[in-house]
Amino acid sequence: MSTISMTPYQISPPVAAPAVTVTPLGPLALIVTAPAFPTATGWGDAYVTTVPMVGLAPASSAPVTASIPAMLESLRNFLSSVGSHLSALLGAPPAPTAPPSGPKDPSNPSPKNKSATSFVVSSFNVLGSNHTRPGGTQPSYAPGTQRIREAIPLLLERKVDVVGFQELQVDQVKEFKQHAGDTYGLYPGGSMGPRGSQNSIAWRKDKFKVVESYTVKMPSHRGMLRETPVMRLRDKQTGEEFYVVNIHNAPGFHKGGAQQHWRDKATDLQVELLNRLKRSGIPVILTGDMNEKENYFQRMTREVDMNAANELPSGKLPKRVGIDWIFGTQDVTFKGYKRVGETVSEKISDHAMIVSKVKL
Repeated sequence: MSTISMTPYQISPPVAAPAVTVTPLGPLALIVTAPAFPTATGWGDAYVTTVPMVGLAPASSAPVTASIPAMLESLRNFLSSVGSHLSALLGAPPAPTAPPSGPKDPSNPSPKNKSATSFVVSSFNVLGSNHTRPGGTQPSYAPGTQRIREAIPLLLERKVDVVGFQELQVDQVKEFKQHAGDTYGLYPGGSMGPRGSQNSIAWRKDKFKVVESYTVKMPSHRGMLRETPVMRLRDKQTGEEFYVVNIHNAPGFHKGGAQQHWRDKATDLQVELLNRLKRSGIPVILTGDMNEKENYFQRMTREVDMNAANELPSGKLPKRVGIDWIFGTQDVTFKGYKRVGETVSEKISDHAMIVSKVKL
């Protein structure tokens, strides 16, 4: 068994991070036990996964010693992936990433089409179903399943290609997939349970291919950890790739108090994550309900060098800004930012859908 040190997550009071352990599981796999992501009071249950030794021949047909290089390479790749995904959350400096080695997938060639990649991106807090049930905060609204059905035509009318949803609950996921699943993919959707579904990214399946997808946990309401999806998409026509990150920070956008503490913590992690993604050289787009206005804008522009979709040519914000945002790195150009007020006036949500055209 080998042990890997990890940096403790900075919470108050400080809680030491458990070590990652690697235990052999016969000749064909390893068990890797990593610490769970931190909560406000400490560390939760351990995260355990089995790592198959890619490239091993069956034990009955070849000696184990013949596959030691494959074992080492598989373990190295896995730990590198885990380390990069955890480093932003734990606050450890991310290790520089090297370009992928090995043969390229012939079905996914490098970009050859020199034409610009353009598409429409949106961020939309759909108002979770729990808010409109009896006893919820918005009892006068229709049920969440009905409201997500009513949102689909608005996505199609605005020709939205990629959308970051917030508060998308499991019943709304099922309804969305039933009525729009032929057009849009959805991640993580219902694949990670009720907490995992709330921040989900949808994309047009005819336009984009998924290159990579994973989630990281970030603190939200009262420090509760929420899955934050990160997706790397490839335009099927131009071959251009880009990242999309979708977040929802703690509510109560007035400054101060405990919720501001958790927004600040989450923003610290988001800055770290976005800067790591930027180092790949691939454009990055951020969508979300940040529950902050100018303060979040200042942090993204100063600490990550991102532009907001609603930013004026002068680099300033318009007089009217909300708490929902779309940001992009400097290799992302926004045009035609719109606030779709029908989502509020027709009580589809208590948030306006925001939409912008993107050019890479």
